Amino acid sequence: LSGAVVIVGGTFTASTGTVEWNAAGGQILALLTYNNLTLAGTSAKTFPAGTTNVTGVLSMEGTATATLTGSIAYGASATLEYKGSGSQTTGAEFPSTFGGSGGVIIDNASGVNLGGSAAINYGLMLTSGAFSVGANILTLNGPTIGGTPANLSTTSSSSLLFGGSSSGVNLPSSVSALNNLTLNNANGITLNSSPSISGSLILTSGIITTGSNTLNLATGASISGGGAATYVNGNLRKGFNTGAGQSFTFP
Repeated sequence: LSGAVVIVGGTFTASTGTVEWNAAGGQILALLTYNNLTLAGTSAKTFPAGTTNVTGVLSMEGTATATLTGSIAYGASATLEYKGSGSQTTGAEFPSTFGGSGGVIIDNASGVNLGGSAAINYGLMLTSGAFSVGANILTLNGPTIGGTPANLSTTSSSSLLFGGSSSGVNLPSSVSALNNLTLNNANGITLNSSPSISGSLILTSGIITTGSNTLNLATGASISGGGAATYVNGNLRKGFNTGAGQSFTFP
């Protein structure tokens, strides 16, 4: 649809189809329940006042962005996909917690930037392009990252929180720097890299298994939590500034 839609009467039934709004410019979406919804073309696609329901896949394509006058309600099996033609930044379409069982898919060779702190309750699939956390908190409550996990990009300003209850969860080999790392999964995580943490290592539940890797705490980093059921199993290194009189207590 490259223009406007005027609903005079009757009922629109999404069934198993896809509706694509693809104008080369801004558009106001019709207030409907969609199965698959694609926002493509260019400029802002505005969700009108009221609640727009998406039960299938919301795919962000082209250089389109989403703005909200109303709200979006995702169905239990919904998927959020980024498949743009240029670099994208997540926006109003990405709620603070995305709970659709289809998870989030990153399939953009130009990369996707996380626009704000967010939680994903099911899978994160990295098919193509970098997914950059930036200075945000990314909470992963589902299984280990699928596709190409090394496409996850972090900096010393980025924070990762591993929650949920999935087993076999790994920290990707691409993660070399973090602000905070939080573990709140009784089944733990395994390191595929040797990250340096500049903020806090927060051990709430579960064991971090380092294998041949090392979990590095920078000079100003701290540890909180920890106990008989939540600790680092393997190599843990703490940095210190030069000079006497310094100490650190490992939990």
